[in-house]
This record gives sequence, C-alpha cells and structure tokens, in this order.
Amino acid sequence: MTKDELLGRGLPKWPALLVVGENVTEDQAKLILIRTDSFSFSCNDQEWERDLNEAVYGIHAARHEYKDTKDLDQLICERHKISEKDWSALDEAKGSYTSKYGLLEGIYYLNNQRISSSWIDGPHGWCNWDGKIGSTNYNIGKYPSCNDVYEEWKIIAEAFPFLNLRSQLLNCEAGDDDSVPEAVIEFVISGGKVQVVEPKSMIAEAAFGSDGLSDGLLNFSNPHRERGCTIETFRSALKVAEIVVEAEKALLEGRFWEEQNNNKN
Repeated sequence: MTKDELLGRGLPKWPALLVVGENVTEDQAKLILIRTDSFSFSCNDQEWERDLNEAVYGIHAARHEYKDTKDLDQLICERHKISEKDWSALDEAKGSYTSKYGLLEGIYYLNNQRISSSWIDGPHGWCNWDGKIGSTNYNIGKYPSCNDVYEEWKIIAEAFPFLNLRSQLLNCEAGDDDSVPEAVIEFVISGGKVQVVEPKSMIAEAAFGSDGLSDGLLNFSNPHRERGCTIETFRSALKVAEIVVEAEKALLEGRFWEEQNNNKN
C-alpha cells in the first residue's frame, strides 16, 4: 500500500494515540514539553494559572479572572497600550514574550499537556518530565485525518531530531469496550524524519485514564491535581528552551562560534 493510501485512511472522532520510544534526557524532555505546549494555560486551579503566567509574561493573573480583578489579556493590553478588541495586536504582544521559547506552530493534535490540564485525569502527553517517551491512555481529536497527524509529527521530528519513537492511531477511543481495537496507521520517527508504515500489530494496549506517571496528582481530593510539575521545574524548563532556541538562532545567523569564542575569552 502506498503512503498516500495509508494517509487517506479514515479515523474515528476521537482516535486513541499510542506512542512507544526511546527515553530522552531530562533537559531534552523539558525542551519538548515547553515547545509542544501552547501556553494557553486554562484549568480550575487559578493560582497555578497565575504562577505560570507570571513565569512567562511577568504578570500574576489568570486567563479568566472574576469580579473586579483584571485577567491576563486585559493586563497585557494595558501594558502594551492596545485595545482589548484588537486580537491580532494582542496575539503579537503575547508572541513578544513566548517567541524566545520556540513554541512549535501547527501543533494541535500532538500537544503535550504536562504543565497543566483540566482533563479528567490531569496532565498527560507522549513525553514526561523524567524523559520517558510513551502514551497509551488518551485520545486525540476531534476528527483528525491521518495526514493531519503526519504533518504534525514532521514538525516535531524536525524540531527534535534526537527523538526515536513509533506512534499509532487506533480505530476507536482508548478503553472503548464496544470496539475491537486495531491500529489504523503507524508513524516511525527517527533522525528528524517521519516514515509512514502499515501497522503489523498494536505497539501497546490502550487503556483510558492514568498512565502511572503523575505520582498521585490525579487523586480528586488533591487540590493541585491539575498541576503537572512544580513552578521551579517550569522555570527551569523555560530557561532550557530559551538557551536552545537562542543557540539555534545564532547558528542560523552565523553567530554561534563567534559567541562561543567570546565566552572563552
């Protein structure tokens, strides 16, 4: 079967995502988890939102505040003297804070949400803070095409050439008791490239819910269950991403080796 035929296969509304792969270093994990996040922090833990936004934007405010308290967007608009209804100017202002971290554009289905998440089982993703690569417990959606996901894996593979993993999309949701799970398509990521292959069998068993990586944060009696890390870990990850992105920029502009020599002197 050709690549185009494989990419033309249909998927359900919420296909389960399976990922298995070689673990990465903790610093590589920090880089992945920052750059595959959207920084649109939205959870029920508003104080966590405020802490995260302060780390990124220097503004201790949630995305949606209540009563007379101004929210993040309002305060950014005030700081940059733009109208609250000028969405393009607001996006540009936010980009002035986030561009140094190299957030990947064009990622919708394959975002990691290990920083914060209001999902029923909390923070999740195909990469974890300790460098473990893998996922069996959640669905992507809605209504993705195989080609959509292929294009996103291409972006991710190019950004993180050290990744070595296999990923499958299933014909059903994770934990769907009414379906016989089968892999629809498989992606092999290695050396910055993505190969599309016919699945021979499922690479793992899908099971909706906790993946065992969150150290008890998913207990509903825990008020911090939507937090995927500490603020110290988040700030450290921001610094790692900033350093790597600046180094990549210096290489492209031919400044890297000059700066390295200057640092030695």
